[in-house]
Amino acid sequence: MYRFLSALLLLVAMAGLSSCAHDAPPRWRAISLADSRVISEEPRPVKSLSVLAKRVSQKAVEEKGAGFVKPEEVWTTILDLRDVRDPRIGSYQGDEPVYPASVVKLCYMVTAMDMVATGRLTYDKALRSDLYRMIVFSDNKATNAILDRIANTNFGPTLTGDAKESFEWKRRVSARHMSQLGLEGLFPINKTFDEDIPFYGRDVAALGDRAGDNYENSNMLTTDETARLLYLIWNRAVVSPEACEAMLKIMKRDGVKSRTYFSKIVPVGGTLYSKSGFAGPCRHDAGIFVLPNGRTVIIVCFSKFRIPKGAESDGPPPVIEHVAELALEELMKTDGELDNATRDRVPGQNNR
Repeated sequence: MYRFLSALLLLVAMAGLSSCAHDAPPRWRAISLADSRVISEEPRPVKSLSVLAKRVSQKAVEEKGAGFVKPEEVWTTILDLRDVRDPRIGSYQGDEPVYPASVVKLCYMVTAMDMVATGRLTYDKALRSDLYRMIVFSDNKATNAILDRIANTNFGPTLTGDAKESFEWKRRVSARHMSQLGLEGLFPINKTFDEDIPFYGRDVAALGDRAGDNYENSNMLTTDETARLLYLIWNRAVVSPEACEAMLKIMKRDGVKSRTYFSKIVPVGGTLYSKSGFAGPCRHDAGIFVLPNGRTVIIVCFSKFRIPKGAESDGPPPVIEHVAELALEELMKTDGELDNATRDRVPGQNNR
């Protein structure tokens, strides 16, 4: 039944996109990398949000994850758009690189859209389908197909010499794009795997040596820069406004598409656009919450879940969703309370 519903949902979505599929890119109003970079820097750090991020992270661990999640293995960023003229950001360990699991797929989506807009990639049926499957169902085969297209690489045996260097340089295409956007904390370079996808050869070699839970060249994101990437998408300020609308349409969680951690705590009447991820000990989510009163809050929370030796567990405790739930409860208490400095602020580029 689930496979039937998934297939039906995919067909409906593709039908909705088909009317503009091939002629959309020429009509997209391009946004320069320089403009996107400026806008990504608009959210200003405020101490109160960092204090809130730390408090809700530690409280969520205490209430939901004691014994399985350590406070130091939760990373949280809150970007508050209560006043769109004055976006504010704060975080708990938000500048620390963390293996992102499937949240990295947000980067590949943005880079693919950028290559479509600049004529380097065709917005064909296969790409549209893969983008949808990658974000909605977190399909790893679709993800790898997209990465191979944007990087011009493929699976294969181990490479050496110039061929190895060329392969590794190509695989950094999305990381270079993120850097051009001013998002230095995003390092998306590798494919994503599961038990149905062979993990061998050049993909193994590209990871480098083992380093703790990860490898020296593992995908890495910070929650701060992931939140700023979501801010660019929400603000229709990366690639083009039309591309952002297409990405948000894919990211919107409803019905069958609601199977993410954050979707469990969306307030009644609210809307969520998100991408979650899990792999090994990692449990992550990155979402844009539109609250019933129209206020928008971006929350990114990464965590690691570990079962102590000899302990019993029914699965990962709901820590990251509780972090978001606690943060939203606190933020909703302040609705309507704007300080004078915020009221008098001249609208910026983000007020579009």
